[in-house]
Amino acid sequence: MKNKVLLILLMYVITGCTTTGSNTGRSEPPHILQKEDASYPENYAGDRKPQQIIVEMNLDETGRITDTFIHSSPDPKLNDVAIEAAKKFKFSPMINNGEKVPGKVRVPITIR
Repeated sequence: MKNKVLLILLMYVITGCTTTGSNTGRSEPPHILQKEDASYPENYAGDRKPQQIIVEMNLDETGRITDTFIHSSPDPKLNDVAIEAAKKFKFSPMINNGEKVPGKVRVPITIR
């Protein structure tokens, strides 16, 4: 639940979306339609406790991922695994003033 609240908060901060105060139409952040889990690579030599990597994604007006970046990571050796998992996510489009628009989201990926 904490991660879900954090994700929604991050999406609002990044997209600048608001759901109140607009007379021109509704606004809402993209919603996750499909999520992918990430696992440690077999050859990973570090501590295998759960670690969280924040991945930033650019989305087009349909919600399709167009680019991915590591926003923060406790171990750069896990970045490729996090990016691969993030690329498998599916999102609904971001809506701003009733229109589908491109945007950015930050999603926590937990490596287990």
